[in-house]
Amino acid sequence: YVMLSHFGEDMLSEPRGNWPAELTADTVYIPEFYGRQIFELIISEYSGSHAFSDERCSALLKEIITLAARETLVESAKSKGKQILDYIRGHYQEPLTNEVVASHFYYHKNYINAIVKKETGKTLHAYLLSYRISEASALLASGEYSAAEVALRVGFTEYTHFSRTFKKMTGKAPNEYLHKRKE
Repeated sequence: YVMLSHFGEDMLSEPRGNWPAELTADTVYIPEFYGRQIFELIISEYSGSHAFSDERCSALLKEIITLAARETLVESAKSKGKQILDYIRGHYQEPLTNEVVASHFYYHKNYINAIVKKETGKTLHAYLLSYRISEASALLASGEYSAAEVALRVGFTEYTHFSRTFKKMTGKAPNEYLHKRKE
């Protein structure tokens, strides 16, 4: 239940300057035009003596809450996608699977895959392989490690799998890449 007895149009304002610091308990900031229209309808409805005005005000407030909740979910999903990708980039050397990442974020493995695909256009597995090969390329280019050492450093447990994947993604075998970089 929301008390509207002191609610008025003078409480609707556009932010100036650093808006979060300007918010007070009796001010409502609605960034979207549509949200502002709904609040103006609530004011109009409440100030008039219309049949079922309490019910209409309640329905309009529910609309505002729904808009805010949807916006929050969209922002949360964007943020969650970034968090998941950051996690993958931070743990790419480890044996990562959809299940491992999903359990870290308390999501279903298919949902994690959907988020990664939406963010990158690739499945989690394809993104992880791409990231590992990118990191491997940088390590090989540094000339500090052998191709076998690089494979282990970027999360491959078998050199043959690393070598096949590297060649498939770059067009060169890791040793060729390492050799060409040293020249």
